Amino acid sequence: MPNCWAMRTSREEEGHRTFLLREMREGRLRQGWGYDESQDLRCIEDLRAQGGDLTEIQKRTARHWRMGNGQGDDYMQVDDLVAVLNVPEDGLFTICRIAGDYYFEIAEEFEDFGHVRPVEVLTPNGVSNHNSLVDAGLRRSFRAQARLWNIERHCACLDQILQAGLAPEELTHGSTPEGRVESVVSELITEPLGLMAERLGQALPRSVRAEELEPVLQLALKSLFSVSVDKTGGPGERGADIEIVIPNPFEENGDFIVPVQVKDYEGEVGAEVADQLEEAFDSRSEYGRVIAVVLLVSDAVASEALKERMRELTSQHGVPFVFCGRDLFLRLLARGFLRRS
Repeated sequence: MPNCWAMRTSREEEGHRTFLLREMREGRLRQGWGYDESQDLRCIEDLRAQGGDLTEIQKRTARHWRMGNGQGDDYMQVDDLVAVLNVPEDGLFTICRIAGDYYFEIAEEFEDFGHVRPVEVLTPNGVSNHNSLVDAGLRRSFRAQARLWNIERHCACLDQILQAGLAPEELTHGSTPEGRVESVVSELITEPLGLMAERLGQALPRSVRAEELEPVLQLALKSLFSVSVDKTGGPGERGADIEIVIPNPFEENGDFIVPVQVKDYEGEVGAEVADQLEEAFDSRSEYGRVIAVVLLVSDAVASEALKERMRELTSQHGVPFVFCGRDLFLRLLARGFLRRS
């Protein structure tokens, strides 16, 4: 029975990812730390067999030894399956079948990535880490920080994905918008928060549609705070898409409320949005104590007119009307889904 592997390739630069994806689709699965002919794994195997000492640059690449042509289950073999993580993008993996023996060929474009295994790509569009066919055990295994490791215990899951008969595009989706974002975050979990948020911002448009942002944000907020977070967007939203309710132990029917209006805008947000914020304040004041009103945008800035109008509303109603831009929006998502992970 074929063995199964998980593999990470370079994603330090977008150019690396684009090149490695193109090479993989043309049947060449490449790995880095292969920039000198002496790093050929076949040479390293021969040197070790003879009892020789490895050079410093050979030691750097020796960790890829499982890609080599050795015998037994400790090495990749023809017909084994490999899940290539973060390919074609963060939150997805591509399943390939090993189709030939290892060889060494430095890629001229980057003068690196010389370790090569011929492959057949079996899921050309990739598979979402949170597709309903991907079980929790396989997802957990993807958190390993090695470049190449054995996932034999999850071969049945990879086989289930391949045998499901789904169209390529169906495999790229998680079961829910929240699942698709969770899929992306699970691959960024070791990044500093700021870099995680930045990369999440790059992946978000490919993972969820604009109208799906509200439930995604709702889930992130629920993960961060032990309060009620309700999605209220729709025809009866009354100026807010999300309502955060904090119980007030000192007053009946006087819960503290923070209405949040979510906008997937680009460019500048105009002053007309302030009317929705005031509606959110007025409608919630009928049954609770509004302690702040928040406008949260995914990729826009506040116009000077909007800033002025929000200052006026703050002064008029005695509670802060707050504008939160892209950076805070992405950090909230990153922190919320990191907490869930």
